[in-house]
Amino acid sequence: MDHPFIRSPGEWIGQGKITFSNSSEVIRYYTKWIVFPEKDSIIRCEQFVEKEGIPEPICNSFLFSDISSDAFSVILSNEDISSVSGQGLINDRIIAWEFHHQNPSADEEEISLEGIEVYTLQDGGDYLVHAEYMSEMMRTIIDGRIWKK
Repeated sequence: MDHPFIRSPGEWIGQGKITFSNSSEVIRYYTKWIVFPEKDSIIRCEQFVEKEGIPEPICNSFLFSDISSDAFSVILSNEDISSVSGQGLINDRIIAWEFHHQNPSADEEEISLEGIEVYTLQDGGDYLVHAEYMSEMMRTIIDGRIWKK
């Protein structure tokens, strides 16, 4: 995996928009990724997301492991979903991962997470971001760009 994102320790920042399948609402977002140095064949990242008009930022933790030339495993954790595992793929231009998960929360409700994130390397070294997450009620679509700080 020779992409600068994920493999190179440092900070990435970005911005974009969030839309929903059941609404015309558009929310601007700003993000910061902190990529920590690889340790014991695991890459740890922290992602912070601020949404326009929403005071509480979101903090996501990612662990990337089992990294080969074309695939990897990923674990996403945050306060809302606890922890979910997924699989990723790598090629010359793309880093992508997906989650298909259901788990009971503390109050025994099922939490379902279906989603995909795609990071497409651009000639200048930044990435176009496209993500889609599904819930029972709607699809959340995220489009943006990240670049090395």
